[in-house]
Amino acid sequence: EELDAAKEWFFDKNSSTLYYQPEDGAEPSDLLFVATSVNNVVEVRDAQSIHFSGITFTQSQSTFLDVYEVPSGGDWSIHRGATFFVEDSEKVSVVNCIFDQVGGNALMFSNAVVDSVVANSTFLNIGDSAMVSLGSTELFDGTVGKGKMPRNNVFQNNLVDTVGVFGKQTSAYFKGVADSNTFENNVIMNGPRAGINFNDGAAGGENMIGNLILNFVRESGDHGMFNSWDRQPFLYTDAKGQTQTSPKVHQIRGNFCFNKNYATNGQTRSGYCMDYDDGSSQYNATNNVFLYGGFKIRDGVNRSHDSNLIV
Repeated sequence: EELDAAKEWFFDKNSSTLYYQPEDGAEPSDLLFVATSVNNVVEVRDAQSIHFSGITFTQSQSTFLDVYEVPSGGDWSIHRGATFFVEDSEKVSVVNCIFDQVGGNALMFSNAVVDSVVANSTFLNIGDSAMVSLGSTELFDGTVGKGKMPRNNVFQNNLVDTVGVFGKQTSAYFKGVADSNTFENNVIMNGPRAGINFNDGAAGGENMIGNLILNFVRESGDHGMFNSWDRQPFLYTDAKGQTQTSPKVHQIRGNFCFNKNYATNGQTRSGYCMDYDDGSSQYNATNNVFLYGGFKIRDGVNRSHDSNLIV
């Protein structure tokens, strides 16, 4: 009775037998079972100008029972680690790579990662989130010397098919305590919660442009294809070296969002395409196409919406 959905498993200690429920149509002879042993396959720290191309990363260990942290005022916690982990580095590029059945987060830019790129890569059946920008602050102080934020990085032309195999508060792209990164021209599909999650406003200036987003929120009755929070203020240092308190405007432009998703129980449900949750502020949404859902707009300020098609 433990096995009533695809990919579920049960280990019978008494008989030392592992039971597994495959996906519909899978042939047992085609299944490969691997005992994994490492969380992070690649770590890049305090580095400059490193390029990775044409590499397949697979079979890293799941992390959903490891240490997670709450980086800011959003609802989610996250494990600061990934199969491909980059921290305090600049001009790192990951191009034409494949992340296949990794157990935790696939790729993470942690703290002061700047001017780096993830492009033309494929993410399949990811244990937690596919791509993550995750900074840190001293309480709410993210100014120079007190905080570190991923900044001016680009995630473009990537394909993500299925995230959240193990961890459920997960997305194709997660942003927490970050500054002016761009998520552009990606195709993302299939996950338990939001396809893109902004856990806070922080320094703002995030760009979400030209993405195709479909079939998320499959294991929840809440959320949207995109979800955000902004429940706490942050101090940050701008490009002129001045301390700021108000986040720069987020740009949500030219995205196509198909919200009629197919849940894991076979039923369909519809919610929001854009879910601006508690306090989400400083957004400009222009020239987007939303099917089966529109905007949820809760408390917050300085949000504009124009030239969007909602069907």
